[in-house]
Amino acid sequence: MNQSIFILVLVVFSCCQSPDNKTAVINTGAQSNHVQSCKKCNKKIIETVNERWDDLTNVQIEQFLCSFDKTCDLKGKFKNSESSYEQVAFEYLIVQLHLHLDTCTRLFDTNNNIDFPYILTLLKNAAGRDLPYPSIISQLEKKTSRTLAEQKILDVIKKSAEDLKRKTN
Repeated sequence: MNQSIFILVLVVFSCCQSPDNKTAVINTGAQSNHVQSCKKCNKKIIETVNERWDDLTNVQIEQFLCSFDKTCDLKGKFKNSESSYEQVAFEYLIVQLHLHLDTCTRLFDTNNNIDFPYILTLLKNAAGRDLPYPSIISQLEKKTSRTLAEQKILDVIKKSAEDLKRKTN
């Protein structure tokens, strides 16, 4: 009996740790697990996304989405490049939506700490760049039903593409 309780406690404890064992996650009942702190303007997670863009955990994706905030000053130069943190974050926002659309939209729908309205304003500039925004449109259009976040993303990116088409014609 004592061994069963120990195993149960061990399982519960290990489930409440993130893969890096540094950030605890909380269970909010009806909502999915969310990172306890939603750190805004987090340059460290932008660097992590840059380094591991195709191999992020759900916690890292959530931390990345949390980092977007209209009050951030990310104009500083990104590491050893000509780009700013702001530019790198924007490009990887599109890439993460392309790679992890369902995860991102679920987080937009459930984590109130993510500044989704601000992210939508950024997506107004998605078209016209060498980024996979057409794939995001395609993924969303294939869905038979969409969440509110999915519909808003689709509307904003399609409008961005239409605006670009009008400008270039």
